[in-house]
Amino acid sequence: MVGPTLHGIARYALELSRRLPGLAPSHRFLILAGPDAPSPVLEDLARRGLEIHRTRYGFLDPREQLELPWVLGRIAPDLMHWTSFSVSPLTATPAVITLHDANHLAFPEHYGPGRRLYYEGFLEPATARARKVITVSRFAASELVTRLRIPERRIAVIPNGIDPRFRPLREEGRALRLRLGLPERFALYVGNTKAHKNLPLLIEAARRASVPLVALVPQKTEGASGVIWLQGLEDADLPALYSAATLFAFPSLYEGFGLPPLEAMACGTLTLVSDAASLPDVVGDGAVVLPATDAAAWTDALIERFNRPPDGELMDRGRRRAAMFSWDRAARSTLEVYEAALGSVSPIPASSPPAR
Repeated sequence: MVGPTLHGIARYALELSRRLPGLAPSHRFLILAGPDAPSPVLEDLARRGLEIHRTRYGFLDPREQLELPWVLGRIAPDLMHWTSFSVSPLTATPAVITLHDANHLAFPEHYGPGRRLYYEGFLEPATARARKVITVSRFAASELVTRLRIPERRIAVIPNGIDPRFRPLREEGRALRLRLGLPERFALYVGNTKAHKNLPLLIEAARRASVPLVALVPQKTEGASGVIWLQGLEDADLPALYSAATLFAFPSLYEGFGLPPLEAMACGTLTLVSDAASLPDVVGDGAVVLPATDAAAWTDALIERFNRPPDGELMDRGRRRAAMFSWDRAARSTLEVYEAALGSVSPIPASSPPAR
């Protein structure tokens, strides 16, 4: 899962892997790492007590469906934690599966028939056999019940966390801004350019508002003008980038959780999000919530928030809200799921996310 670009699901796998060995030193923890997993990341995990097993094929490579049963048969774990929708139904290894959302079923037109066939032929059978299904928000849990017909009693809701390194870093932010040649004041987007991220609406709203927009994405959108595209930024520089921004904007139509808004809030950056899916529940009262498809509302909010003095009270609420989400707590709750799946404790109910 952890490749050169640390997207949200990869961050989930990495943050749990960093913490679990310390919580259960009597257990052995093994990692399956694809060919593109960065060596420094794996070396760090090995120092923390994890056993690293390299696989020949990477995340979502169809050949991994043949390789994974062989690998699992060789290393013989008591339990396998699939940390995303990439699973193998061809193995009898007891499993816990984390499904972060049901995006591919909510927007099938964005993915084509192959992805739906994968869900029906691979994911649904594997999910039916899993001893527990983890997801990251109440919204995501409701989606799994509705779209994948997973009984609610089999789902544990364990929210993602925010690493303590996400904090206000004004001097580091200024230095990074100068190094990258960014404007003194700008709006920031962090994510990808998939259709459900709704990035064209933000680009158009920023253009109408005459607000410089910086977008940190894996791949820029061709034909979109007026955007400062960033690619390949080191993950270690992300807190400084959030801290350098005047505001952070995230107009997504669908999220199972939504890490970037919380990371921005933790860095003390005023944050705008859409009213769609999990986002209002996750950000609580720590961000401005706007209609997901109302370009005029986004334009007006950008104009108002960009051109007036910072809203210190809102930014304080944002930091307090982000502080409620902890990877340490997520790892402890995940370990409880493992133990329940292995039969050493009674099965736990869905966890309670932070109240709004």
